[in-house]
Amino acid sequence: RRVTRPLASLAAAAETIDKERLELNLKIPPDSEVGRLALSFNRMLKRIKEYTRNLEEKNLQLDRAHNQTRTSFLISQEINALTTLNEVCAYLVKKLQSIVTCKDMAVVVFNQGRSTLFCFSGRECAAWPDEHSRIAYELLAELRETTIIECDPEKVVFLPDPYQAAERMVAFPLRHEGQFVGATLVACPGGCNCVT
Repeated sequence: RRVTRPLASLAAAAETIDKERLELNLKIPPDSEVGRLALSFNRMLKRIKEYTRNLEEKNLQLDRAHNQTRTSFLISQEINALTTLNEVCAYLVKKLQSIVTCKDMAVVVFNQGRSTLFCFSGRECAAWPDEHSRIAYELLAELRETTIIECDPEKVVFLPDPYQAAERMVAFPLRHEGQFVGATLVACPGGCNCVT
């Protein structure tokens, strides 16, 4: 009885384990062999619970990556149908405006020699000569991922007025065949909850 009753309790508790309930709460003295077995069983369940949590997190990450890849593919297909830089920039600004709450954005693209910078804000397209192009390139070219940048009025002279008053901006670098070609920029006026 000293052995069979605790074993029967352990077996009954094991039957109740499922995805929602991965722990045992038994009143078995831990100094007995059955108590040590119950403790080992609880440790194993704890590892299974952690493993399950990790798998669920990885599954969420995989779903997000799949959705981002699918969306990127669709965007790439739509951009391939466009024929001018203005059309491409207008599409990127419109697409991004449908995703984020801050509405002041611009796409900046450098010409091949980086001597001219084209800035499309959704309302206008401006071409800036050497000095503005150099300032923009120094500010943006080293970015490898989406980055929040503090706005310094001297460094955002190449951008429309909303950027002059913005506290910061989010920069999404644009690359073609590994080479930096420009960035999509979103002005953050402050007080928002930007997440990258």
